[in-house]
Amino acid sequence: LIGYPREIAGMLPREAKWAMVRGVHSIRGEELEPLDVEDLRLKISELALEVDVFAISSYLGVRNSAHEAAAREMAEETGLPCVCGHELTSELNSVERALTVFFNARLIPLIVGLIESVERALRARGIDAPMNVVKSDGCLMGRDMAMQRPIDTMYSGPVASVGGARWLTGIKDALVLDMGGTTTDIARLVGGRPKGSEGVSLDKYRLAVGTLD
Repeated sequence: LIGYPREIAGMLPREAKWAMVRGVHSIRGEELEPLDVEDLRLKISELALEVDVFAISSYLGVRNSAHEAAAREMAEETGLPCVCGHELTSELNSVERALTVFFNARLIPLIVGLIESVERALRARGIDAPMNVVKSDGCLMGRDMAMQRPIDTMYSGPVASVGGARWLTGIKDALVLDMGGTTTDIARLVGGRPKGSEGVSLDKYRLAVGTLD
């Protein structure tokens, strides 16, 4: 975390391993306080012994991503995956961005394992085809982007069902029910289009992830 007030620590999930360094930009993207490079390098080296992925968020990183980029360059020297908040969302809400980049980092090892397992199964069956993954908003992304931005796959199952129902039936006005093993998700089609949602919640945490209502 770069330039955040210390109160942010109480808003993060308990299992988060985090460190805070100094460095501040203004709302206009002007540097008000330089990044504390030496402290950053020390904390990255300490965290590298405890984490599988680095998640980097600067308080106003969407207005100037220079501090996040510098932190990423250092973190990548450890050989661990790394993702920055400005790469995931342009949301100004600094708490939502920090939470989004944290949960995205947690999902990276899981989705990498999933995609690699699917690819092994395809190769074993002699299938040579590119892989696309459904996003939370119903669009598609390639396997490389999915492995960097797994947070964008939240609710992709029910979202895919909405698109599938529209394509298979040709019906433009409907309620689409995705009935799974644990939940039933309902979306409304009006004029062939579902209503969008500005964000999703994961337990008590609000994330900057666009999806369908």
